[in-house]
Amino acid sequence: MYGINGYIAFQGESSSFLKKTIYEMKNKAYPVGREKGTSYVDDNCAINMANYSTYGMECSPVFSEDKSKIIIFNGEIYNSSLIKNELEGKGHRFYTGTDMEVMLHAYEEYHEECLNHLNGMFTFAIWNKIKKELFIAKDHIGGKPLYYYKDDKSFIFASELKSLLVNKEIKRQIDYDALANYLRFYYIPEPRSIFKNVYKLLPGHFLKINVKDHDIKIKKYWDVQKSNKYGNFNYEQTSHLLKEKMTNSIKQRLSTNKIGAFLSGGIDSSIVVGLMSQISDKPINTFTIGYKDNKLYDESEVAKSVAIHNNTNHNELFLDFTDINNATEDVLRNLAEPFADSSAIPTYYVSKFTKQQVPIALVGDGGDELFAGYNKYTSVNYSKIYSKIPRLLQNPLEGFINKLPSNSKNKIGSLITKSQKFINGFDDNPLNMHIKLMESLSPDLINNLANFDFDLSYADEKIEQYFNYLNTNQPVNQMMYTDVKFALPNDMLVKVERMTRLNSLLVRSPFLDKDVIDFAFNIPLKYKMRGNNRKIILKDTFNELLPNEVLNAPKKGFGIPIGEWFKKELRPLLLDVLSEENVKDTGLFNYSEIERILSSHFNERDNNANILWTLFVFHYWYHNLFK
Repeated sequence: MYGINGYIAFQGESSSFLKKTIYEMKNKAYPVGREKGTSYVDDNCAINMANYSTYGMECSPVFSEDKSKIIIFNGEIYNSSLIKNELEGKGHRFYTGTDMEVMLHAYEEYHEECLNHLNGMFTFAIWNKIKKELFIAKDHIGGKPLYYYKDDKSFIFASELKSLLVNKEIKRQIDYDALANYLRFYYIPEPRSIFKNVYKLLPGHFLKINVKDHDIKIKKYWDVQKSNKYGNFNYEQTSHLLKEKMTNSIKQRLSTNKIGAFLSGGIDSSIVVGLMSQISDKPINTFTIGYKDNKLYDESEVAKSVAIHNNTNHNELFLDFTDINNATEDVLRNLAEPFADSSAIPTYYVSKFTKQQVPIALVGDGGDELFAGYNKYTSVNYSKIYSKIPRLLQNPLEGFINKLPSNSKNKIGSLITKSQKFINGFDDNPLNMHIKLMESLSPDLINNLANFDFDLSYADEKIEQYFNYLNTNQPVNQMMYTDVKFALPNDMLVKVERMTRLNSLLVRSPFLDKDVIDFAFNIPLKYKMRGNNRKIILKDTFNELLPNEVLNAPKKGFGIPIGEWFKKELRPLLLDVLSEENVKDTGLFNYSEIERILSSHFNERDNNANILWTLFVFHYWYHNLFK
């Protein structure tokens, strides 16, 4: 696990200034004494990479053989040995045995096209001393972060947002459009960040900048590829090829025996564990989080059945409120910017628990987005039925359902919440409906909360662009693609990267392999979903790996009972963070509206857990990390 930082001075700077700047950027993100790494400095460029984990040692910039190019790197290339063999056949020589040396030689041989040869999760930067040009790239799906800032004098980039902020030219001015979209989705959609003029490089893109013209050139190098070669495959052939591609993906990621797996009890992680067990010559280690006092969120029994079925060395950790309370501050203090997916806390714990035994873990991320796993995809079917109900009857029905008390104490309360989500998100236009189903807070509620002007359109434009990319009349495919391009890199991958990095655990995601993603989007929708039956081909293909408990289990999220804890154990902390004094100190929110939301939640009139957690996280970030 590495972090990268860089400062490009367009007009040149003194060596002492650049050394001091890059040193401060590194130490802001990586504590002195823990990091291992060195820097490169010339008149225009200062770059550094640092190892901030206990796994991996090589972390110095690597030079090309003629010393004209220098690379810094964060991540992994899963097919690096294959690329290395190809490059050796073309006359390249290797000395360090690292992925980044392979990447640098690939860049020398193929230039920008090198990115089409790479399969992994990474960000890297290559400085060309002769051309005085910087080349930065991010992997196809966005597994590693990269922030950047540019003005007339410099271009600055870093894996960590706080590394950028040590530079005085970057003003800590909140981007109100980004903040409003944070409230809307509980994460800040790329390419914006919480700060004005600070941006995130999009997945599957590269960036070039030259000190002579200062212009940033950003180009997309990867997207999902539709292929005619799968067009005539029947169900059995498709299933066979899916198994082959998933098996190959996992084999590429099993580089050492010291690898475990997160096991939630869901289909995706269970498939990963099952394939790992088939490939490995000894039992693998699996890790599960459960809850002592809330079985609605607990999948530990199902996970145990998977572990028994695949003969794993299974490890369980059961949490209660005290555990969550103890971790909350550590989690929140390590957020680069506001991020309110509450499942970050159990992800933190399973990462910490796993790291006690293994340095690397495989996860099942991506399976829902690729194989129609989310409940919201069935909304397309329900909308066809609902649209046939006369509007005169829809209005009273919606009024009745919205008056029902929604909570997550039991299955009935959860069903009411889902029903309210559907009817409030219903729209004859599939794009509009998908946006509403993605939203945590509605634009109307944000307008009631915000004391600032905002524009939500930058996220809307991205979502519409993604939704229409596949040029299909199948809304579920459009929804899945949008989730892969928008929700996955902004939410799921941010959560996993942050929490695993905090615990020095390296994670690998077999479902997010380039080849698996491309193939998944070439599988006919009817093989994935019929009616409300989802992930059909996954269940059939890997049936022997999945016990009945998994096949028959309802879909659950990897969450925590934050709504219940806000009413009880966490209530004092919530009221402290969202006190009238704290809220008015920001000048950003209408306290009377927050007071109404609090009262409605405490009185069990509404389940406002997501709204309150989103506000809670922002105000904690503002008062502890921003000010």
